[in-house]
Amino acid sequence: MGTALVNQKVTTDQSMTLDLLVNQLYYFNARGRAETIRLTFVMSGIQFEDCRIEGRDWAALKPKTPTGRLPYLEVTAADGTIRSYDESGAIVRWLAKSHDLMGNSNEQYYRIERVIGQCTDIDNEMVGIFHAKTDEDKVSRSRKFQKESGVKLLKLLKESLLESTDKFVAGSNVTLGNLTLMTTVDLVDAHFAELMKNQFPELLKHRQDVLSCHPKLAEYVKSRPVSQW
Repeated sequence: MGTALVNQKVTTDQSMTLDLLVNQLYYFNARGRAETIRLTFVMSGIQFEDCRIEGRDWAALKPKTPTGRLPYLEVTAADGTIRSYDESGAIVRWLAKSHDLMGNSNEQYYRIERVIGQCTDIDNEMVGIFHAKTDEDKVSRSRKFQKESGVKLLKLLKESLLESTDKFVAGSNVTLGNLTLMTTVDLVDAHFAELMKNQFPELLKHRQDVLSCHPKLAEYVKSRPVSQW
């Protein structure tokens, strides 16, 4: 678990500025629903405590969390006030909006949100495979993903990426759309590497393009704990 104390201002709207002292992100010891939040912290240059919870400890910790769900973000302001934020999508969009990672126009915003939605569809398919109740069901779902449902969704994602006239999803800068896409590609590539290599090299190249442009992200990805999901 990494620990860091910083003074960092995050502007959530025109009327409120938070002087952040400590950012503690709580999630399982996996990428999962917290990884894009972690990447957004790194991309924005905000230090945070990556509080990873082992599965065996979750039952005891669950009643002590704000909503009984993960991830959640706990922010301690300069005056000692502590506030908790839950719902991964809301957290990551809040951070991204506060640090200019949601595009510079309505068109860019749309492109970012479209990619996020497409990635969510793919992630949900992968979750269905992980949560299969029997080995036979898991094999069946995996085969369907590689032949039908997953391929269809990955093609849509590839088309969205190639549609951009710039290097990234929405313009020439990395946005939340790129970070979300990278997280989803990591997930699929970890389980269906041949599929990604043979049919979707553009998505793998995009991942490398993002890391090449941002050494902080590359360093984080290289040093993060290895997990299957």
